[in-house]
Amino acid sequence: MAPEHASQEHIYLNLFSPDKNIRAEAAAGLAAAGEEGAKLVLPLLSDTRWVLRYRAAEVLGRSGCRTYAKELLPLLSDEKDHVRYMAVKSLGFLCGNEAAPVVRPLLSDENPFVVRKVREVLNGAENYADAEENSGTEKNSDAERYFSEGVVLYGKQEFAAAESAFLHAAGENGDNPNYLCYLALCRKALGRDEDARSCFADALRTLPESVFVRYEYADLLLRMGEHNAAAAEFSRILSGTDPENLCWRALSHLGCGILHLEADNLESAIQAFSSAEALASEIGDAALCARIGSEIEKYGL
Repeated sequence: MAPEHASQEHIYLNLFSPDKNIRAEAAAGLAAAGEEGAKLVLPLLSDTRWVLRYRAAEVLGRSGCRTYAKELLPLLSDEKDHVRYMAVKSLGFLCGNEAAPVVRPLLSDENPFVVRKVREVLNGAENYADAEENSGTEKNSDAERYFSEGVVLYGKQEFAAAESAFLHAAGENGDNPNYLCYLALCRKALGRDEDARSCFADALRTLPESVFVRYEYADLLLRMGEHNAAAAEFSRILSGTDPENLCWRALSHLGCGILHLEADNLESAIQAFSSAEALASEIGDAALCARIGSEIEKYGL
């Protein structure tokens, strides 16, 4: 299911990240938004890709929006055990012991993690441990199969093999900007900057409002030394007001700070870095704060 609005594009692309930690951060950010975040992921509960159903269920549970608990019920019979696990877990978060009647039948589930989670809900356990999200994929179109294989390979930093998989995916469906975006990320990681630049440009022609793609493109331009072009892309991101894009705005402030340092404008650089840190703190994303702090330290500030 393709996202319908720019904000959903951002959610979709982050939940589709090849990095499990980024997917988890995206889910945490949506959950922190409460009902607004929960509403955004409702369409993903019926998506054909199990990873999206899994994360959507997680967001609903962690959002605390009990109103949407009933939306989790179909996932208790999901064909993917990880999704059933997260449905049980989120119902436990939202309903506590009141979820007992609907989760009890899963005591006979084939997956021991699901069974254990059911028992925790029945026993009123408050602290849940995440089940590991593995690299299994669902039967889908050839394009989606190639794309899923590429995501796994990218996560293992096997960039050449991942590039091949994404090329196959794009060959099956060249209009999908996600395929082009991750193809560009592979080529960026492999140091083939001009090829990556072309892919990012193609992706942005299809998804011009995607701040995820635009940030990666701007970061590439910065690395290539094309400072004016990078500054224009960072500025375009910073001109947005969508609260779902705060993390990319923080990183864009960071990019602007680096550009100011390259131009020997220390005062402006410090202001940009301070804005980046302030936004990261506002979001409450520890990983983002650490990333920004690490980048600033490289410049001795």
